[in-house]
Amino acid sequence: MNKQKIEKILSDIEIKAKNDKIDDEYDYFIFHKKRFLDLLYRIEKIYKVNNKILDIGSRCGHILMGAKQIGYEAYGCDIKKYCELYQKRYEEHNIKNLACLFPEDKIPYDDNFFDLVLLSETIEHYNFHPNVVIKEISRVLKPGGQVLITTPNSARLNNRIKMLFGKSVNYDIWLPYNDGIHYREYNQEELVYLLKNNGLKIKKVEYIYIDYKDSNLLIRTINFISNFLFKRLRSNIVIIGQK
Repeated sequence: MNKQKIEKILSDIEIKAKNDKIDDEYDYFIFHKKRFLDLLYRIEKIYKVNNKILDIGSRCGHILMGAKQIGYEAYGCDIKKYCELYQKRYEEHNIKNLACLFPEDKIPYDDNFFDLVLLSETIEHYNFHPNVVIKEISRVLKPGGQVLITTPNSARLNNRIKMLFGKSVNYDIWLPYNDGIHYREYNQEELVYLLKNNGLKIKKVEYIYIDYKDSNLLIRTINFISNFLFKRLRSNIVIIGQK
């Protein structure tokens, strides 16, 4: 599948998000559009016939709709709020999406079931030790199956500059905490440890730059500059582990 076909798949998903007018879905899609495109390129390269994919933190189903078009048998899990909000969407596209609240719940699928598990821009939202999730991912992956994690790089350039001036790199303490905040961000060494600690081999680690349409122009500019400096200063980390 070539680049133009992937872009067409995402374009069709964008039209649906705009037309369905569910909650703040369209704004969410636009903010994450470049990340979605990068992710679809990556999962298309991994795809083999009859592969099963699980998206942890499936939310609106954008990536899973794209995965279905690529050829995957698609499954998701997320907190109850999003499962209920987008239930008709998942039914329409014949995607199984189940409620799961970590750390109390286990991933609601069988052992050795998936060829690929996505944990994209999700691990940073957990307000508990993420080892419980990585352990579950290892359980549901088939032997030889892969997990693809993307997450903000805690060591990115704008964070280092904030610390240089004595500023916190964490979510503002005077604002209310909700399921959309970053409770903790990670660096490469931490992510490698989490995967290896749960019996997963490291297949690839990559630093990338994603231009989120953040309201803070200064942060966007700093992250743009970091793309041309040392790779470890880029905004996001992609890591692939294999069972």
